[in-house]
Amino acid sequence: MESTNARDIALQRELASLKRINSTVATLSETIKKTGSDIESVKLASDKSLQLISKYGSILRKACSEQQISDEMEEYGFEDPEEDEEEELERQISTLDQVNVQLTEELDRYKQKRTQGTSADRAAKRRKELGLDYSRTR
Repeated sequence: MESTNARDIALQRELASLKRINSTVATLSETIKKTGSDIESVKLASDKSLQLISKYGSILRKACSEQQISDEMEEYGFEDPEEDEEEELERQISTLDQVNVQLTEELDRYKQKRTQGTSADRAAKRRKELGLDYSRTR
């Protein structure tokens, strides 16, 4: 009987060990599945990042090539037609501003002369009305 009893105890210990091993293997299996899922998420994010980097690179290449073309055109004496138009418009605006200033000054001088002339005319007329106009009696 003791041998059966010892055997049952040994079998129970072995069963408990197997259950712990089975539990550990199950946990390991779940961990591996979770790791696989996480790796898939990282791969997806990485692929999207690569797409963004590729787009950014093409934008930079385009911008750099446009800047390089512009620099080379300036180096060889070619200018951007839009810059020429802009400079011409700025010159025209400056010229118009100068003409505007001159016309404003001329208008101010005209108004001042007119005001002075009108005042002098009124003063002469008033002197004449009052009989103080001695310039004609002499």
